[in-house]
Amino acid sequence: MILPMNYSRTSSDTRMTAADMNRICTNVNEVCGSSLKTNWTSDDIVDESTWHAICDLAAALGRFTVTYGTDYRNVNRIEQSLFEQYDETAHITATAKLTGLAISNGTLSPAFNSSTYSYTATVAAASSAITATTDYSAIGYKVNGSVVDPSAVVWQNGTNTLQVTATLNGVTRTYTVTVTCTYQAAELLTLSVGGNAVTISDYMTITTDNASDLIAYTANGTVTLELNGEEVTGSTLTWRENDNTLKITVTASNTKVYTLAVDCLYVAPIPAYLAGITISDAIMTPAYSGSTLSYVVYPEGDTSTIEAIMEGDADVTIRFNGTEIVNGSEIEWTDGGGDVITIVTSGTGYTSVTYTVTARAEIVTEALAPMRSGEIISGNALPGEGFE
Repeated sequence: MILPMNYSRTSSDTRMTAADMNRICTNVNEVCGSSLKTNWTSDDIVDESTWHAICDLAAALGRFTVTYGTDYRNVNRIEQSLFEQYDETAHITATAKLTGLAISNGTLSPAFNSSTYSYTATVAAASSAITATTDYSAIGYKVNGSVVDPSAVVWQNGTNTLQVTATLNGVTRTYTVTVTCTYQAAELLTLSVGGNAVTISDYMTITTDNASDLIAYTANGTVTLELNGEEVTGSTLTWRENDNTLKITVTASNTKVYTLAVDCLYVAPIPAYLAGITISDAIMTPAYSGSTLSYVVYPEGDTSTIEAIMEGDADVTIRFNGTEIVNGSEIEWTDGGGDVITIVTSGTGYTSVTYTVTARAEIVTEALAPMRSGEIISGNALPGEGFE
C-alpha cells in the first residue's frame, strides 16, 4: 500500500497528514514500547509493512479489531477505522499524564518530565502550593496518604510523600515526590508545675499552695521563661502571693509565646515574736523588744516569776537551765548567777523564734532601777558601763 503524505486532511478527508502519522506513531511507541518512525514529512510514503505494523500494535491494545482485507481499494476504509478508533484510544492513553508539576517553594529533582514519575524536593516552609497541569486528565493530590488542597499543602517536619495523579477514562498515572520539610514549628509539647501536668494551650491557668515549684517542659525549639516581667533560669520558680504571670517563649523556625497564669495561695509565715517577757524581782536589759532575742537579767532576790506574753495564737515553751517549766511559774536563782532561760515560740503560720535570758549576780545599783521588769527605757548600759 502506498499512502502519500503531501496533502492536508479536511473534515471529509479520511487520509492522514505527516503530523497525524507522527502523533499516532509516537502514541503507539509510548503505549506499546515500539520504535516506529516519528519524524514523518509531507514527502514521505507510508509503505505497507509500516502500515501493517501500526495496525498490529493498535489491535494488540484490545480495544478494536482491524481487518486488512485483500482489496486495497478499501484502504481508505481501513485507514479511517484505524485513524478514528486508534487515534481516540491512543489519545486517551497518552494524555492520562501531567504536562507540568511544581512546588511553590521547592525545586523538583530531576526536572519535571511527563514520563518521569519519581522526584525529590526540599522545602523550608510549613506549607506550599502545588501546581500541576494536564491536557485532559482529572488531577488528584495526596500527602502522606490523605487528600489535600493543592493551594495550601501543610508539611510535617521531616519526610513527606506527595502523590499527584492524572486520570482519564479509567487510566491513572501517579507522580510521586518525596518532600523533605526542614521547617520546624515552635511548639510547647509538655508542661508540668510542681509535678502536676498542665494541659497545653496558648493561655493556661493553675493554682498552687507552694511558695515555689519545680517546672519541667519539652518543646520543639529553644525555651525562655519570663516570670512577672523578669527573665528567669533554672527549674525552680519562686512565686509571689496571689497573681503571677509566666511567659514561655518557644523559638524554632518561628516563635510562639505561651502564657501561664499562676494564683499562689501560699502565705509566708511571720515570726512568732512575743508581746513581752516579765520576770518579777529582777532587772532585764536591754528593755524588751520583740525582735531582740538575747537579754541579761539581774535578780533582786532568790526567786522570781517568769511569764512570756504571746501575741496571736502561737505556742510558747519555757526552759530554765534546760528543764521545761510552766509559763508564769516561779524559778529559784542559783547563787553566783549563770542561770539560763530559753523561750521558744512556734505555731502554724509562724516561724519559730528563740529568746535567751542569762542571769548575772552583780549587785544591783540604783542606776538600774528603771530597768526592772515591766518598765521600758532606752539604752542598754550594764553595771559599771556609763553609771557612777
